[in-house]
Amino acid sequence: MQSLIETATNIADGNLFANMTKTPMSSLTSAVNEIMLSPQLTGVTLEISGEKVTHRMPPEWVDEISKSNFDSFWALGYA
Repeated sequence: MQSLIETATNIADGNLFANMTKTPMSSLTSAVNEIMLSPQLTGVTLEISGEKVTHRMPPEWVDEISKSNFDSFWALGYA
């Protein structure tokens, strides 16, 4: 039986990413910097692809119960 580490490292071989465009680290660090310095982006998801950073607004609440629960967590400052 393979160990968990052996299984995890054998999931993909070198061909998996061979033909994919890789996102540069500078795009990732720029996005992290942007979201850390912009409080108005709270709840926004940043999608990073290549050199492009796209803001995705959060979806609507499922119902008032979900919104109320989130508001309670937000008021506490932790969840």
